[in-house]
Amino acid sequence: MEVEDVLKVFIVNSQAGNGNSITMWRKIERKLQEKGSTYQAFITSSKEDLHAIFQTVSSLPHVTGVFVLGGDGTVNHVLPFVIALDLPIGVIPAGSGNDIARVFHIPKRIDQIIAYIEQPKQRGIDVMQVNQSYSLSVVGVGLDAAIAHHVDQAAYKKLFNAMKLGSIAYILSLLILVTQYQRTKVTIYIDGQKHVYERVWLIACGNTPYYGGGMKICPTANGNDGILDVCVFKNVPVYKLFSVLPAVFSGKHVEQAEVELLRGRRIEIETPVPLRAVADGESVGTTPVRITVLPNRLQCLVYNK
Repeated sequence: MEVEDVLKVFIVNSQAGNGNSITMWRKIERKLQEKGSTYQAFITSSKEDLHAIFQTVSSLPHVTGVFVLGGDGTVNHVLPFVIALDLPIGVIPAGSGNDIARVFHIPKRIDQIIAYIEQPKQRGIDVMQVNQSYSLSVVGVGLDAAIAHHVDQAAYKKLFNAMKLGSIAYILSLLILVTQYQRTKVTIYIDGQKHVYERVWLIACGNTPYYGGGMKICPTANGNDGILDVCVFKNVPVYKLFSVLPAVFSGKHVEQAEVELLRGRRIEIETPVPLRAVADGESVGTTPVRITVLPNRLQCLVYNK
């Protein structure tokens, strides 16, 4: 294949889905070759590979899109590069949560994926700047970030991923951590307006609705309105937490008195002691956290139904 003919770029995370991503890519590549599609694929096993990969991508002519075959973490790692190069991003779900692919309405059948690759619909999407990082879906602070870290370290993550039950790993880690977790005071500034909460479990700042493998934590977030949704779990007794959290999968948790929703463009989260923070499931350090929406900052490739 001649480099000058390259039109589509694929970033394939060989570690995603316990290696199932490679099997999926081989099926996709076979179809692309049958159709005579022009593309360039890069297989990666670490985010450290991406600097060299995108140095090559930046020299390729006529690149119409970068398709990421992996999970939310892989998309998060690719974000700064596609933003810097002003390239549209597409997502092919091959990870544990696949919440960004869910927002892009990406199908899982190979024939539909090929149709998506060949004729995607392009639209703008807001991006969150989180301290010095970027995020597309949700920034979590507190218990949810602690759970994300625990899941990432847990031996059972691979088992549930292999069974395509990534959200079960999240629930199991929740059960392990919930009795140990120390709720704390949190101060949140929304566009400069101060909000103080006691005994907070978690804060989720959503550009899009989902995290944790389909949990609809910020149900009204839509990713293209220039506004971020902030969901705060506060003063929830442990016993009631187990009745509130299951409602997150449908977005009905927001009907509970202990759950408060805020909206704004600039979010600052401060705590007396450092709390873990994650963006798209990836660690972004600890509080304090500064989040700013960048309206229509990125072009995304969604499924053209």
